[in-house]
Amino acid sequence: IRWQLSPPHLARKPGKQNTPAAPADYTGSATLAIGQREISQVWTFHPGDPIGTWNIRVTMDQQVLIDRQFFVYDRKTQADLNRKLDAGAAH
Repeated sequence: IRWQLSPPHLARKPGKQNTPAAPADYTGSATLAIGQREISQVWTFHPGDPIGTWNIRVTMDQQVLIDRQFFVYDRKTQADLNRKLDAGAAH
């Protein structure tokens, strides 16, 4: 089994020299025993990892098993934003 965890890539804007490079994909692999039907893998997000839409792609023997997007956000920032939106709706 091989996996590729892809963070949101930062688009380069024409003429911008100081635009940060796109973050690298995280890849890995594991070997399953004959007859093994499940595998668990934990990924840890760290401060500074980009928020936004990430993608996970899992393959086995060149066959795609999973290819899905998911959204990563900062819980505190989202809670603060929700409070501001709720306060604005109360007026």
